[in-house]
Amino acid sequence: MVNHYQTILPEIPSVLMADCPVAPPPDREQYLASDWQGKENLLAQAYIAQTTNLASCNIDKKNLRTWWAQTREAVEKANAAGEKAAP
Repeated sequence: MVNHYQTILPEIPSVLMADCPVAPPPDREQYLASDWQGKENLLAQAYIAQTTNLASCNIDKKNLRTWWAQTREAVEKANAAGEKAAP
């Protein structure tokens, strides 16, 4: 009797592999037509949007690292069990 063990690595959750959103810069025409306060406001809005995107992206990457560590641990456990079961 021959036993074959196969460890299958699951797919990475697609939400963790998606590109991170990038906030566009302020509209050029709107920016040029604005006074200094309007320009500051447009730049602040763009900064806030991009910082929010970066924070969200960092959470995704943290979740990806967690998923990978859990998956790797499960694969190593399965491989160790397979080695013990091998004659």
